[in-house]
Amino acid sequence: MAIRFRRRAALAGVLLLAPPAAVLTAQVPAARIDSIFAFARDTTRGCALSAMRDGAVLYTKGYGIADFEHNVPITPETVFYMASVS
Repeated sequence: MAIRFRRRAALAGVLLLAPPAAVLTAQVPAARIDSIFAFARDTTRGCALSAMRDGAVLYTKGYGIADFEHNVPITPETVFYMASVS
């Protein structure tokens, strides 16, 4: 339960601090985005992200591990199940 709360809190923090997608693509190269998520290695939980503008995907990538038991990495296609975040 505590892990879920921390994961939600981290996601909320990233979403609140993240600039709009247009700013990401106009001012921040892919290497900068990767450096922000450098904490998510092949030994940690991570996230998937996608930056869109006018309905077009500009950048998408997965970081970290989705399933430690089977060593499955997170990809942009990874499904995350979420409950209420209120």
